[in-house]
Amino acid sequence: MAGKPRNFRLLEELEDYEKNGGGGISVGLDDQSDTYMSKWNGSIIGPDGTNFAGGFYSFEITVPTSYPKDPPIYRLTEGGISLNGRIDNYGNIRPEKLESLKNWNPDFNIMTPLEELRNAMG
Repeated sequence: MAGKPRNFRLLEELEDYEKNGGGGISVGLDDQSDTYMSKWNGSIIGPDGTNFAGGFYSFEITVPTSYPKDPPIYRLTEGGISLNGRIDNYGNIRPEKLESLKNWNPDFNIMTPLEELRNAMG
């Protein structure tokens, strides 16, 4: 997926998510009329059998024009978690504390950091 133009890539990611779901993670466009596909929402449902079970954690996702070369920016908007310093006091995911952002690869997708966070809950 890395070699495709940004908007084609984002459309494919959105369609793939809509078809296949996300196992406790959801993503989608914040505004369906946003032709630049820059603002997304994401959420994580805390995994069963953990202290986070049933919790709902909502994120604002900003996709830069340089995506997928550069990663999206994630900010927690609901759910108040730190996960060992991975999220700062303002809700921003700290790229240096999350492997998928620190070592971003254009083959990753918008859900990759959310999957890493959910895995850190369990």
